[in-house]
Amino acid sequence: GYRGADVGSGVLVSAEDVFMQPLRLYPNPVRSGQPVVIELPDGVSVRSLSFEVLDMGGKIRLKKTCSRPSTIELETAGLAPGSYLIRMRAG
Repeated sequence: GYRGADVGSGVLVSAEDVFMQPLRLYPNPVRSGQPVVIELPDGVSVRSLSFEVLDMGGKIRLKKTCSRPSTIELETAGLAPGSYLIRMRAG
């Protein structure tokens, strides 16, 4: 399923669960310019996670890679109001 957070002025950020336990994605709603925080479930360990924030047309608006993450912050300051998807890949 999808977890989502509203980013001020109608921006919607969604992340698809890639783990058996749900991710935490907050705050919801997100104010414009406020980071979206993603927490991995307890006990989950990955070498790296890469994130792509895509607009609804499929264009990548933001990329970020984290090594050995447990909590990730994605900045929303450069995103225009609208709906977005977060694509995550574990490495």
